[in-house]
Amino acid sequence: PFVQTCLNSLFCTAANAVYKAKTVTVLRSRRYAAFLGGGTQIPADDRVTFWLDRIRNCVDCLLSLDKYRFGNCFIQQVSGIPIGGPISGVVLDICCALLEH
Repeated sequence: PFVQTCLNSLFCTAANAVYKAKTVTVLRSRRYAAFLGGGTQIPADDRVTFWLDRIRNCVDCLLSLDKYRFGNCFIQQVSGIPIGGPISGVVLDICCALLEH
């Protein structure tokens, strides 16, 4: 599906960057400051480092949320990303950005 193609492109681009980044580091001292790479061996108070494969696993889990309760009924979404899910807006932005690029 198109969404998985977009996500594969994003994560492959990050993993195949010039220095083969396997992590993403987010600085706590600044708003919206993040970069590819960063060490995970030595803890630092001013930043947090995430593994790309763990971020991808979380994204895939969130995209698999396809069951909803509507009154006394349970509904299962059969295609697409979860509407109004916690990650649907971000995934939409990624797909639109890749279409525009």
